[in-house]
Amino acid sequence: MNVIILNSTGGLDYTARYLGIYQIAFWTRKHGLSCQVIDYLHHRSEGKRREIIEKFIDKSTKVLAVSTTFYDGRLQDTLLYFKKKYNLKIVVGGGGTPRKELNDICDKSFFRTCENEFMEYLFELFDKDKSKIIPFEITKCDHRWADNDFITHKEPLPLEMGRGCMFKCKFCSYDQIGKKKGTYIRNLDLIEDEIMDSYERFGTETINITDDTINEDPNKIRFLAALNDRLPFDLKWGGYLRLDLIHAHKNEQDFLRSGLITAFFGIESFHPEAAKAVGKGFNGTKAKEYLTELKEVWGEVPNFHISMIAGLPHEPIESMEESVDWIIKSDVPASCRIGTLQLYKASRFGNMFSSEFQRNADKYGYVYDEETNGWYNTISGLSTDIWADHTERWTKRLRKRDRIAGWAMMGIHHDSKLPHSELAKMNRHKYTWKHTRTTEYFKLLESY
Repeated sequence: MNVIILNSTGGLDYTARYLGIYQIAFWTRKHGLSCQVIDYLHHRSEGKRREIIEKFIDKSTKVLAVSTTFYDGRLQDTLLYFKKKYNLKIVVGGGGTPRKELNDICDKSFFRTCENEFMEYLFELFDKDKSKIIPFEITKCDHRWADNDFITHKEPLPLEMGRGCMFKCKFCSYDQIGKKKGTYIRNLDLIEDEIMDSYERFGTETINITDDTINEDPNKIRFLAALNDRLPFDLKWGGYLRLDLIHAHKNEQDFLRSGLITAFFGIESFHPEAAKAVGKGFNGTKAKEYLTELKEVWGEVPNFHISMIAGLPHEPIESMEESVDWIIKSDVPASCRIGTLQLYKASRFGNMFSSEFQRNADKYGYVYDEETNGWYNTISGLSTDIWADHTERWTKRLRKRDRIAGWAMMGIHHDSKLPHSELAKMNRHKYTWKHTRTTEYFKLLESY
């Protein structure tokens, strides 16, 4: 196997395939090189990891790559072992920030989207003619899952309809933001072909759409609705949506027709000034009312997930406390997570991993305190440490009624066979995780 790509994510309470590594693998194979992704390695001991990886190493193997998008730090010893034993090139890449422990052992780093750069590196390493490299364009991407991706029957799969985001939220550190409306969207026929291919080969009926903003263009939702009408199965999908765009486009019924089962809403704040400061003014004035309305229109399915940010300019602690109360009492969102705004004093990677808030901190009232080694906001008069303490308390409060988040529900539905309407009412902390998918995956992997 020419290239082996490893993936290890967070805790053991949830498993999902993340598209980035499989997109890289697909592009590598399309250029005539063999590639093996080994996923879910956080479910295996160090000894078992080595045994599985060794199975795919042969004389042609030159690269052992690892994704940092959801990296949890468990693979450092694994990488070092194979680097020393086989003299493999260790390549690091993904959407996550660079990690010092990996930088010390890696031979090459790629961050963010890197299909073209990675292929240049591989062609040089394998002494291939670079003129044969096909420039990657998301609009023309004809992604397919490979047999050695070991997809299990009816497994939910990630799918990319487009890349980038029209918006430029102040807390966002993604690199493809502020794009022109309607750009970098895949050819719709190619999307339909991929969905049908996955259904015919694996029985997949559920997809996790990975776009930063799925409903950036109402034509994408109309396409999914029309597609669902003609598919030989009932499509089910979920992903990131802008609440204000649903309200603006008035396309609630298109979402129902399209097969939406879970909607991730980055609300960030219900406080008018804080929401406006972050770039989501609608959520500060109309979100509660419209979320309630959507729940009435959409019924039990789809379910909602809400994300909030503690520590935005202008918002007092009492305001977020009221938001938590509303979330608990209203029963509108199926799940909610609150995170504290993260700011860093400096980045040795320049602006690559910094948000507008970080680049121009003083403009938004954020000041670094050398004595406490932390940040505080001159507008609210509160430090990020204070917000972090309250976030921990709010998380405990939400835990008592915290529902299964949408992205997890797709996998749980697949593993448990329970209906979405039942899962939407279930507290995630009381669900017994079966890991059916990873058990089946490793059986296929080890029998290859």
